[in-house]
Amino acid sequence: MNPHVEYCLDGVEIISNGSASHHELRKLNSRLSLIQSSSGRNKCVYVYSNLKGGDGGRLYFDGCSMVTMNGIVYSQSQ
Repeated sequence: MNPHVEYCLDGVEIISNGSASHHELRKLNSRLSLIQSSSGRNKCVYVYSNLKGGDGGRLYFDGCSMVTMNGIVYSQSQ
């Protein structure tokens, strides 16, 4: 079970996820789907923030951030 599921079952209403997920083509669609379904299923606010920048060569982090509540995206940066 994902940790956020346990937290929400224990009464946590806001989940914060600081991430370092590297950029891939169409990865934003996957992120949106996962975060929307997590906040919708658990009836919570989900705050997601991704690292921005690069490692100097191979990896790029796109800095995408979003706030969802009950499966609805209220704010998103790209």
